[in-house]
Amino acid sequence: MNKNTRQWMCALLAAISMAGITGQAQAQSDNSAESQAFQQLIKSYYPLTPKQVHTFKNVQAEQAKANAMPAGNAPAKGTSNIIPVSLKTGITAPIVRIGQGMITSLVFTDKTGKVWPIAAYSVGNPKAFSIVWNKKSGVLMVQGKKLYEQSNVAVMLRGLDVPVMLTLLVGQNKWDYLDYIRVQAYNAKDSGAEIEAVGQAPAYLIQLLSSLPPKSAVKQITSDQDVQVWEYKKHYLMLTRATLLSPAWTARQRGSGPTPLNAYELPVAPVILLSKHGQTERVTVRQPLRSGQ
Repeated sequence: MNKNTRQWMCALLAAISMAGITGQAQAQSDNSAESQAFQQLIKSYYPLTPKQVHTFKNVQAEQAKANAMPAGNAPAKGTSNIIPVSLKTGITAPIVRIGQGMITSLVFTDKTGKVWPIAAYSVGNPKAFSIVWNKKSGVLMVQGKKLYEQSNVAVMLRGLDVPVMLTLLVGQNKWDYLDYIRVQAYNAKDSGAEIEAVGQAPAYLIQLLSSLPPKSAVKQITSDQDVQVWEYKKHYLMLTRATLLSPAWTARQRGSGPTPLNAYELPVAPVILLSKHGQTERVTVRQPLRSGQ
């Protein structure tokens, strides 16, 4: 092979090698462009990262929860109360707190706590309140339709010639899911036709049935945790499901239900005798220890 031939072959090999390198570089460049285009396509369809998607979903859930809640600083809490009602003149109508979209059951009872059947009712603003009544019972189920509404309802009880008036409010921090409306000045007979005037228990005994003693009452220590005693105005206030035997009570208020609570006012005594499940129980009462003792 002469010198010219060898030079020509070397040049040919060099050209082939350069062409291969150039083609490989071009292929890599094309692959890089395709990869960038693919990544841009994904980015355009899914601009958020998985972590950002989860964060967005959580924020969206919190916003939906806030929108569904009624206005206020916190979710409204449901409570149950015994509401005394007096038919005397000059008395402000008791307030029943209604929750928007929630049901409040109103149970009307006589002085003894027995359910008093309803004869009829009338609500002042039927567009703001929905009321369901089973005509064979003494229960009204009230639901608020609009927030921050106020109205009243007049309830005629069987055998009672005057209506029981209640004020209805929607949008309070708390709402009543079950209220016992206790008519204080009257007692319904079984016949539903006779009305008898009875003595009225102190209001603080009625509140005691809801575990709300007077603010100045001092809790005492008892030997039975089911018997609660407070000292109030040189008397004892006692809350128990048992029956007081001794000392004799000066005032009494009985709750409602199959196992009702009893609220008693009685003289101060170190020992109290109760009747509990047919047995006599001796309960001791003592003052709490003061700080420093």
